[in-house]
Amino acid sequence: MIVLALPSLPRSITVNELIRRGYVMFRYFLRGFILVRVDRAEVYTISSRLWKIFGALIKVLYPLFKSLGIFERGYLLVYKVV
Repeated sequence: MIVLALPSLPRSITVNELIRRGYVMFRYFLRGFILVRVDRAEVYTISSRLWKIFGALIKVLYPLFKSLGIFERGYLLVYKVV
């Protein structure tokens, strides 16, 4: 497994290029309590009820947040199983 945690991607690499190469990418927010998959509306949180509510709210509002560019900011967690 290859795991990368990056504040941003180098200019020579795009999100779509990494996804095409088989990497799974998440943006993590609020110090890692919420993970949002870059290429689809998957949201993961820690297992407390409050964070699960935040995760459900983000999933419902995912199209709005994506159109506003909110998911283009934040640290990246990238992994690939080899």
